Amino acid sequence: MNEHAAESDRSQFWRDALERIIRAFAQGMLAGLGVGYETFDKGGLPWLDSFYIGAGCAIIALLISLAGGKVGDPRNGSLLKTPPQTPPPTPPEQPHE
Repeated sequence: MNEHAAESDRSQFWRDALERIIRAFAQGMLAGLGVGYETFDKGGLPWLDSFYIGAGCAIIALLISLAGGKVGDPRNGSLLKTPPQTPPPTPPEQPHE
């Protein structure tokens, strides 16, 4: 693998990891707000607690992406190996009549 391809793979890895981190943070924060609203006696939203839950989810997502780079596909941080992409088969040529 040449240097440009390796840099491209690293860049793709971090873009994918960042997407997972942002998604996990948002999901954790929304879940914290939903649960917190139901259990909060004063009727307000527990923003700080929800932020901590979201941050914890984001850290877990980062750690899973880093582990995926070692265990799964190193190009995207997935824990599963990505099968090599093969082009679809070309149909046989039809004889001209």
